[in-house]
Amino acid sequence: MKKKRRADGRMEIKRKMPDGKVRHFLGQTAKECEDKYRQALVDFNARQEEQAAGPMFEEVAAAWWEQAQPALKPGSLRSYKACYRAALEHFSGRRMRDIKPQDIAYYLKKLKGQGLAQGTMRNRHSLVTMIFAYWCTDMGGDANPSLLVRNLRGQKTERTPPDDAVVQLILQHPEGKMGLLAVMAMYTGLRLGEIMALTWADVDLEGRVLSVTKSVAWVSNQPVVSTPKTKNSIRQVPILEPLARRLEAEGKRPAGEYLISGTHEPLTASQHSKRWLAYCKELGLAHEADEYKPYHGKRQAHWTVDVTAHQLRHYCATLLDRADVPMKARQLWLGHADIHTTMQIYTHSYTDEMQQAKNLVDDVL
Repeated sequence: MKKKRRADGRMEIKRKMPDGKVRHFLGQTAKECEDKYRQALVDFNARQEEQAAGPMFEEVAAAWWEQAQPALKPGSLRSYKACYRAALEHFSGRRMRDIKPQDIAYYLKKLKGQGLAQGTMRNRHSLVTMIFAYWCTDMGGDANPSLLVRNLRGQKTERTPPDDAVVQLILQHPEGKMGLLAVMAMYTGLRLGEIMALTWADVDLEGRVLSVTKSVAWVSNQPVVSTPKTKNSIRQVPILEPLARRLEAEGKRPAGEYLISGTHEPLTASQHSKRWLAYCKELGLAHEADEYKPYHGKRQAHWTVDVTAHQLRHYCATLLDRADVPMKARQLWLGHADIHTTMQIYTHSYTDEMQQAKNLVDDVL
């Protein structure tokens, strides 16, 4: 290619780039022009490598989040947000084709080292898989490395029903709205959000049945009422006689009033937490403990409850098991989408029976 000195005194050279286009480079000397040409080659190759490596992870993640977010229910949105933030924190600054299966496996090992629960580990892996799937289907990607990575098991949370002493204590104190919440969880097996969403219009005391058609999820402390997350969650649950007597004790209430709040609006998250803690403290089912607050960098004393509404839901599952209710009926009662979930809930029940069998054999020996 030619080089020449221009009328303004600067040197000019013309060079053909790898894409076939001819570019002009100007400088005070021929060497300066050549240096600019070599830098242009470096920049060109870097752009080619970037294009070959695909877009940045955070760009694809943001595009996926924009289309996925509107379809999420409020309860799922909270979980997805945490998974989304964790993925961005780890993978931002990297291009999609540069992220290999071993990188995702390292991410999961890092999460496991934080002591995350098994369900949380599964959700965070699933979200990364969905982002790569979106890249492949909507943005010209060609591989989903997350599919090649095995799920790692996190900390398994044992969800067992309360012991008999706790059950008897709760049954002796069904008074107040929190007492009603506890008794409802024990005798219906409803999820906390489903109980929070019940109004008196959903209660048919004459027919002895509850209509479960909605659920409350808390978003930034505020209750959001929506349909349950699966079609199996929309169901009718029998009202057992002990619960029927407790509901009848409430007297005639307006159809639009929520059972647990006693108003025409569900409780906020903070209202529920404070009232449930007060109820548990009154029954001696709460204790003072200290907890490390990572955002504050220090330990802080606080009260924690010894029994939750979810544990009381498991108590109902145990009742169904002891009554030999058919497994399919248990699934419908508890609102599980998968019957295997129903079956797994009863592990603690079988364990109790095996312990009793062991005690009997020990007595013989």
